[in-house]
Amino acid sequence: MLKPSPLFLIFFIFYFFSFPSYHAQYTQCKLPFDCGALKNVTYPFWGGTNRPQECGRLGFELFNCQEEDQLPRIKIEELDFHVSNINSQERLHTMTIARSDLWDSPCTHLLVNTTLDYTRFSYVQTVRNLTLYYGCLPQNASVHNNFTCKNDGTGIRDIAYYVDDSLSMVDLLNQTSCFTKIRVPIFWEGFDAMSENATEAGEKVLRRGFQVEYSAE
Repeated sequence: MLKPSPLFLIFFIFYFFSFPSYHAQYTQCKLPFDCGALKNVTYPFWGGTNRPQECGRLGFELFNCQEEDQLPRIKIEELDFHVSNINSQERLHTMTIARSDLWDSPCTHLLVNTTLDYTRFSYVQTVRNLTLYYGCLPQNASVHNNFTCKNDGTGIRDIAYYVDDSLSMVDLLNQTSCFTKIRVPIFWEGFDAMSENATEAGEKVLRRGFQVEYSAE
């Protein structure tokens, strides 16, 4: 009677002990998971204690999954975003996100434009840009969409503006002395709600965020 070779025994032992754990992980990866206030999240997202990295793709890690009453967050191109919705049921996979540094107030210290990792995400057609001008001189009373931000260096509240890229106010503000500006995507209809109270309406628009498409493959 032939004795089994040592190589066969090693393979058999490895297969016997590794198959159950691999099967359990594969089964776990197929199941939807909850992350914060979002329920039934699926591939390619991962994060928290219930969904290891092996179950998702690079660039789709969700943070803050343990807080059931809080929105999860995702990091894209060095910026942190709140994730308020993930739609993976239709042919077009979309995600609604909003910059975390603008979530509570438009007065951010991260004075950088919003950019995406275009290998994983793309804007949908319902998105357009909102430009925020900071540190402006109070010489353009005709620009109504203004708010103020406290200057940490002087304690004085500097004037700032919300401007939609399609409006002529862009040209007006380009001729004004402003310290800097950033561009933030918003939903197409969002700026129309900012006609009366610029500060309150602007905060709502920024918190509502914008929608991006992602690939689930």
